[in-house]
Amino acid sequence: MIRNQEIEEARCASIFDDVLEELGVDWLTVVHKFSTKTEGDDARVAAETTTDWEYRQASVEWRLPITLLASDLELKRISVHEIVHMLVAEMEMQIKDKSLANKLCERAVENVTRAILEVLP
Repeated sequence: MIRNQEIEEARCASIFDDVLEELGVDWLTVVHKFSTKTEGDDARVAAETTTDWEYRQASVEWRLPITLLASDLELKRISVHEIVHMLVAEMEMQIKDKSLANKLCERAVENVTRAILEVLP
């Protein structure tokens, strides 16, 4: 177990929920999950989103060993990124098994994330 795990979980969820409200998309229903995984592909991914896009519902799995190293500003960036994934989830589902299309979608999500961050306080 991570020391101060409850504090870190609350920090991730609070920052994310604040961003939902700032963006005016707090109509999305989001469940926060937390993991201490650090192996494999998860070693550099701070959060991963799973959606039920038909119902505007999603879950975000936060990888606490990574978030512990992130500043509040970085968690805000990660939150915006994951929210953008939620907003385009139905399109992503059409390309999930296509490597190049997946990479292009990830790039587009990151570009939109950066644009949003430019206008957020």
